[in-house]
Amino acid sequence: MKTGSLRMKVNAAIFLTGIVIAVIFGAILYPAELARNNSQFKRIRLLLDAVFQQKKEYLANEIFARQIRALEATLKDIIKVEGISGISIYDTDGKLLTSAVSAASVRSLAPTVERKTFSPSFVKEIHQNKSLAVYSTAIEVFEKRIGYLKIYYDLDEMERETHLSVAIFVTLLLTILLVMSGLLNILLFHFVIRPVSVLGEAMNKAHTGYLGDQVILSSQDEIGEMAAVFNKMSLSLHDQQEALKKAEEKYRGIFENAVEGIFQSTLENRFLTANPALAHILGYSSPGEIIETVTDIRHQLYVIPECYDELLHKADEHKIISGFEVQLYHKNRSKVWVSLNARPVRDENGELLLIEGMAEDIGQRKEAEALKQAYLARVEKEVEERTLELNRALEKIMDSIRYAERIQRSLLPNPDEVKIYLPKSFFLWMPRDIVGGDIYFAEQFKDGIIIAVIDCTGHGVPGAFMSMIASSFIRRIATIANCHDPAEILRRLNSVVKTSLQQERKDALSDDGLDAAVCFIEVRGDGRVREPRLIFAGAKLPLFYVHNREVNVIKGDRQSIGYKRSDPNFDFTSHTVAIEKGMSFYMSTDGFWDQLGGERRLSLGKKCFTSLLKEVAELPFEEQREILVQRFDEYKGEYNRLDDVTVAGFGF
Repeated sequence: MKTGSLRMKVNAAIFLTGIVIAVIFGAILYPAELARNNSQFKRIRLLLDAVFQQKKEYLANEIFARQIRALEATLKDIIKVEGISGISIYDTDGKLLTSAVSAASVRSLAPTVERKTFSPSFVKEIHQNKSLAVYSTAIEVFEKRIGYLKIYYDLDEMERETHLSVAIFVTLLLTILLVMSGLLNILLFHFVIRPVSVLGEAMNKAHTGYLGDQVILSSQDEIGEMAAVFNKMSLSLHDQQEALKKAEEKYRGIFENAVEGIFQSTLENRFLTANPALAHILGYSSPGEIIETVTDIRHQLYVIPECYDELLHKADEHKIISGFEVQLYHKNRSKVWVSLNARPVRDENGELLLIEGMAEDIGQRKEAEALKQAYLARVEKEVEERTLELNRALEKIMDSIRYAERIQRSLLPNPDEVKIYLPKSFFLWMPRDIVGGDIYFAEQFKDGIIIAVIDCTGHGVPGAFMSMIASSFIRRIATIANCHDPAEILRRLNSVVKTSLQQERKDALSDDGLDAAVCFIEVRGDGRVREPRLIFAGAKLPLFYVHNREVNVIKGDRQSIGYKRSDPNFDFTSHTVAIEKGMSFYMSTDGFWDQLGGERRLSLGKKCFTSLLKEVAELPFEEQREILVQRFDEYKGEYNRLDDVTVAGFGF
């Protein structure tokens, strides 16, 4: 046999297969690697855009104010981001204001002068033999361009990863081809060449008359089948008879020792065969007794004879019957539950001859099912009773919460009464739950009007308790203590909340507080504005006011009220705004602009909120309120409300 020729053919097939595999893997790897590079490039752009958006306001303010040192500090902060190798800032004439490079970067990345014509871009460039991604964008203040920004991102690491992936792929492919070639040659010799040689030698001996030799091969393939056929030719009839005898003994052992009852029954309603297990299930001493005693299976064994008719009907229609549950009579006439698996036996004409099958005693299972049903019925009744009790308890709780809502609403100023001394005004109060932690306050005094918006810790009932405490304290400070200065009101409110909840102690169990915005409008005795000015102080919450279609924001102090960490001696800042005709003022809790919604499930944001105020500021105040509610609900969509929402608006 020309084994060398066979090996050559196999090696040629391996080589061609390797080429095909290399082409396929290359076709898969190239688009995947290209997509990975594009994905990384997009990720870098998103990173640089996020870095710019984070520092945009600082850069704009520093360029606008020509604070070069502060600008350089901001650039040094940006350059710390991994991958960013340089950043340059230009004015509107294209002159370089300042730049920064990382320690590992080249000496300079930006020329001193850029083109005056500029457009935002994100491109790949080669600078001093380095591959860089260049992110360019404009810097604007109030929609006016004041400068340009270029961020340089080092792409060497990404290109090294690409080269490494290609090298790994080539190395892995070559290794696979070499290992495959070696293994296939070894397997070829072991499973093909050597067995064929052994079989050929045995055939040659058989040709010379040695028919008793047996070929011993472990392979189960076509060569093994050829060897098995050859071996069968040398087997004697005695060996075949011995094998048949052993098989019969094995079947008899299974039949006699099976746990399930095995039977054959004729169409004359008699047992043809039965094993000891069937006799035991039905209370008979032996298979012979049940075969002799039961002469009419339908009437002697079946509790409901029609079930036997149904069994025969199913056997005539189907090949196999599974899980046919029926009650049979025990020898002592008690009832036994069994599950029958049977099949019909037919003659060569397709006529039904007999039924053979197995019977399993399922009495214990049926008892267990009955106990289970009784238990489930009892449990279901108990669940219904407990559910009814829970519903009653829930109804009581809801009644209490609804009563708490009425109490909380009674603490809020009546908008109609507020309109008497502040005609142009609205109040939007939307707790996340039935009650909430937001509350607003409005009261007229001889020297002016106080309006406050308060955002307490928590939602629901806990928040409502805090809001009631805050409402009581601010009313006491403004009315009883006759304190009308917003900064002093916040200072006293901070002290009284902190001490009332005993949160000035380090071991205090609670840590609750609030954010607030307070305005005081000075008026004459007749209720009209005495001096056209408004005094504002805020604890975390800002004041928005719109004048000449421009939105202005006065931020509150970065100090909350009443918490353990709150400074009891903190002096809040007073801000004075000269009131002019047509001005509109707004105070809001953060629940409005923190609401998630939209297609991307992002927060609404202060920027959108201020744009909305600018849009509605010149409309009647009741219409403003309706539009705010409408826009909030439209943005929220199907998402749940995250926080309580309160907005107060008033104008002159």
